[in-house]
Amino acid sequence: MSKIVKSPTMTEAAFIDLITTLNKIRSNMEATGERFLADNIVLFNKYPDGTRVAGEVDILSVDKNGNFRIYDVKTSRYSFYDFTNKYGQTTNYFENKSSWQKMSQKEYYTL
Repeated sequence: MSKIVKSPTMTEAAFIDLITTLNKIRSNMEATGERFLADNIVLFNKYPDGTRVAGEVDILSVDKNGNFRIYDVKTSRYSFYDFTNKYGQTTNYFENKSSWQKMSQKEYYTL
């Protein structure tokens, strides 16, 4: 925990919420016998037709039954929940796209 540094653009309350949530996730993983193996692993596959797929796994773990689990951590400049924008309007850029987005964050992350 001592290596975690708060971004200067993040509020103290948001940082505390993040650390609290991460600790809960870690506790739940440990309680179910899940072991953390690695992070930021680049996966790559080239198919016979020449098509290629690549990506980075944020967290790789294995559960007590030997099943591998891949976690993809998402972050956003905006809240994933309703918030009041600078115009005083209640909005949610995770669920709904803004005027400058081609799709909502939810749609983008789902892809």
